[in-house]
Amino acid sequence: MVDMIASFTRFPWNHQNTIVVFNQLKKQNKAYQAIQTMRYDSKMLRGWGDYQITAFFNRVDKMQAVVDVYEELLRTIAGYNSAGIEGPEMEILLEPLLLDSGWYKKKLDVACEHAYFVEYGFGDFKMMFIKSILPANDYRNMKYNNIEVTFTYEGYAGGGSWYVGGNKYRMIQFKDDENTQYYRVVKAKSEKK
Repeated sequence: MVDMIASFTRFPWNHQNTIVVFNQLKKQNKAYQAIQTMRYDSKMLRGWGDYQITAFFNRVDKMQAVVDVYEELLRTIAGYNSAGIEGPEMEILLEPLLLDSGWYKKKLDVACEHAYFVEYGFGDFKMMFIKSILPANDYRNMKYNNIEVTFTYEGYAGGGSWYVGGNKYRMIQFKDDENTQYYRVVKAKSEKK
């Protein structure tokens, strides 16, 4: 897991490497999920002491959390749809790992009522996110804080429109050796949905 994450973190510009890392993380995540199914299988864990079991699953929980957030991060780059990364996962888990590895973070100067734009990068690689500032969705009580953010690129006739869940980061563009187009957002507006 550490080797896979380090490979992307140090070489994000190489798209083919990112695809390999993404696919390996998916396999790793399936392995962790299989281990998690053993958690309550008393036959499987009969020979272990309570401390050993707790320590083992605590370690698996931590590793799976890292794999989950990196898999979600790379999903868009790999060509899949992503619902976004939860605010705490990005800010507490992923962002420190990136920044400690020499990446930069830049909050972009784009005014928007319910969101802001942020860019992360390393070398020639960049990725831009919309971050919803509304509270996370409360599915249990059916309270949703989804927004639609519409934005315009500089020097380009187009832009885009993305739905972002409450307190989520949603990647809207990235730049690597295969995806070289990257635009500056000049204006944006958001609407609660």
